[in-house]
Amino acid sequence: MTSESSKNPAAGRKIILSEYFNDSPRETLLLRRELFNAHIAQAIYDVRKLKGLTQAQLAKRVGTTASVISRLEDVDYGGRSLDMLLRITSALGLQLTLSLTPDPSRDPRRPKSSRKPRRPAA
Repeated sequence: MTSESSKNPAAGRKIILSEYFNDSPRETLLLRRELFNAHIAQAIYDVRKLKGLTQAQLAKRVGTTASVISRLEDVDYGGRSLDMLLRITSALGLQLTLSLTPDPSRDPRRPKSSRKPRRPAA
């Protein structure tokens, strides 16, 4: 990567998406899904370890099995539900937050849609 991308993560993401994924919306979505799954899995593992809990201990607090916790900590598992994430965060004394932010890989100058705006009802 260029020195610009090492200083600016958004620039690095743009390079990866354009050079390796040909700016394909489908490929970009798949990459983002994988990164999101990896982030969630790592977060569950890190917090569980920080609290000094085994998978079995966390499972007991959540009301599930250790194998479910193991699956949730697996980067390749994509079946995490919001309900289970809320149960885990509650059992760990945490709060789950969700943030919707602008997509840094999209060019803000690009037109969002070719559709005409709807007229307000009279």
